[in-house]
Amino acid sequence: MIFKKLHELLFPFVKNISKKYIHGELIIENNLSYKGPVIYAVNHTNVSDTPVVFHTLNKQAYILAGTKSQKLIDSIGFNLNGVVWVNRHSAKSRKKSTDKLYKILSSAGSVMWFPEGTWNLSDNLLMLPMRYGIVKMAAKVNVPIVPISIYYAGIKIYSTVGDPITIGINEDAITAITQLRDIMATMKYEQMETCGVYKRCDVDKEDFDALIKASLDEYPTFNREYEEKCVFKH
Repeated sequence: MIFKKLHELLFPFVKNISKKYIHGELIIENNLSYKGPVIYAVNHTNVSDTPVVFHTLNKQAYILAGTKSQKLIDSIGFNLNGVVWVNRHSAKSRKKSTDKLYKILSSAGSVMWFPEGTWNLSDNLLMLPMRYGIVKMAAKVNVPIVPISIYYAGIKIYSTVGDPITIGINEDAITAITQLRDIMATMKYEQMETCGVYKRCDVDKEDFDALIKASLDEYPTFNREYEEKCVFKH
């Protein structure tokens, strides 16, 4: 692609300025040896997720991002890195973004994709329901999906890169997305286990609510009412 080299040259700058959103010690587990284009499937909790992925991978990947809830400075950073914007409530916009993603992946570019479609602010779901588009795209372009799980535990941030997942061209989309969601949920649970195993009744809901409030306060442009409408309903 014409601008791919430029985005790669600008990536160190984008990565550096994104550090302002990383609040704690980043603990990375990344043994990925695959060198070709991939779709990185990332769980989504707050504004720090994209910077965490930047520092985890240490290489450029195009971001699939919603048109709402972005600060101007972050929109500029996304454009410098390389981004595909999508209005999640518009079928026409989703189709247009899908075409752009196909061109990127077909041209040896990689994509950062948040298949939950919005922040997961649930207190009982490890992963929100996920749209089928990510598995359909992987099968169509014949590129693997690499899951990335991020877990925030106080001053520590765990970022784990999983093994590549191949989606067959004739594989059922519902089955494929269910398996991907299960893999990502398991990765997150294993990260949680490193911090100790607790009974649900021993977890203070006020602590969870305070964590959510801190995330929302840090990014006041996040429209929670709008974003909750972006949660996929099967």
